[in-house]
Amino acid sequence: MVNQAPAAAPRRTTLSEHQSKEFLRQWGIPCTREALAHTPQEAAALAGDLGFPVAVKASGADLAHKSELGLVELDLRGPEEV
Repeated sequence: MVNQAPAAAPRRTTLSEHQSKEFLRQWGIPCTREALAHTPQEAAALAGDLGFPVAVKASGADLAHKSELGLVELDLRGPEEV
């Protein structure tokens, strides 16, 4: 019997929350309304479009535990809070 190195584990990719919801919507699964902003100013404008109050969360494939990392703000009631 020849010793062989184990096969490399397949690389896993985690979707961001935004990507996950887009995937679910494509299959007709309802999700909360959201928008992805890249700057604080854009976030404030998009929050106004969505309607207050809003939640603001960091977004990224490597941010699976946003609440535990302090990357979630809830019940923001105006652009100045966003």
